[in-house]
Amino acid sequence: AAAAARAQEKSDEELARMIQAEEEALLLQQYSIQSDGGEVFRERVEPYMRQVLKVCNWNTFHLQSIP
Repeated sequence: AAAAARAQEKSDEELARMIQAEEEALLLQQYSIQSDGGEVFRERVEPYMRQVLKVCNWNTFHLQSIP
């Protein structure tokens, strides 16, 4: 039982470190978006947005033609 408790405590600590690292990464990302006006973010996201919009437009057009 003691070994299981230590293993659970270790996994809880690892999870806490992972969550903290994720929070720090999000804060850094938020700061970088604010400092460059979101230009880098926009450059990275726009190609994907265009793909999504093409699929949405294609689906809308083809779904409307179904009786």
